[in-house]
Amino acid sequence: MSFNLRAAQQHIGHLTRRNGLVRRFEPKPSSAVAWVNLGVVSVPTVKSPASYAVCLHEIGHIMTPWRRVKKMWREAFAWEWAVRNALWWNPMMTRTMQACLLTHVESLDKRYKRPWKGHIFWLLGFGDHADIVRIFRNKGVD
Repeated sequence: MSFNLRAAQQHIGHLTRRNGLVRRFEPKPSSAVAWVNLGVVSVPTVKSPASYAVCLHEIGHIMTPWRRVKKMWREAFAWEWAVRNALWWNPMMTRTMQACLLTHVESLDKRYKRPWKGHIFWLLGFGDHADIVRIFRNKGVD
């Protein structure tokens, strides 16, 4: 299935309404954020597969139960939620996810424990698009 802008925009609107979330618009995707305790997501307008993925990821922060784990793990679980709940998942979305996860690896210092070798963080952050789709979407490659 190819990317459908209107369907993606409607999907984000539906997810926020259905889950009682407040949606604020953030012009820069790199500044997107979820205020989990408030149920607020500040996300870009969906204009591309990349911005759709970012919106899903921020909603994923609120929808996953993994709020009290280490930051890198929260990021991985929110991205997993995004992959599983997207209408489709394409290579541009995988590249966006992996670029975002890479920023967390680069910002680590010795105070923070990295996820173990087989942790979901590494598969999502550095895995092959086809493997990610096969494992997390139980479908063929999008």
